[in-house]
Amino acid sequence: MPTLLRSNVKVWTQQSVLDYIETESDRAFPNETGGILFGYWSSDESGVVILHATGPGPDARHRSFGFTPDAAYHEAEVARLYSLSNRRGTYLGDWHTHPNCTFAALSRRDRRTMRTIARCKEARAPRPLMLLLSGELGNWHPTIWCMRIKRLGRLPLFHDTHCLALTIY
Repeated sequence: MPTLLRSNVKVWTQQSVLDYIETESDRAFPNETGGILFGYWSSDESGVVILHATGPGPDARHRSFGFTPDAAYHEAEVARLYSLSNRRGTYLGDWHTHPNCTFAALSRRDRRTMRTIARCKEARAPRPLMLLLSGELGNWHPTIWCMRIKRLGRLPLFHDTHCLALTIY
């Protein structure tokens, strides 16, 4: 199981990105929903900027304790945002809600999803973010996690998950 640690990595985003995510969260409440995060890492990997967030997509499935995104929609959105960013931005990871929870702790499924993203070469996200919103209609609390896989040669050795600091700019 990953070890949860505080990290000195900083995450920046605009209020409009969080507003969009909260609006999507309210729309699906009391069910879970989510989307993808798009932006870029700083050159020294000490910080990450979230430029955009998408919604779940038209074919997503929402349940009280689960969410299945519209994968085709997400792939198309990553391609569109990549083109709009002049190939500077990238897929950073995912966001989703934990309705009626007081703290956005990672579930086993969340950790498994992050490991899958980190290992997937096509995702190009070796340090995937997971932004979780806990709370309820009109009262959401974001928490951001990042997973890094330390390796021994080509073999994954240790999964290290961090809770990150969020700054609005």
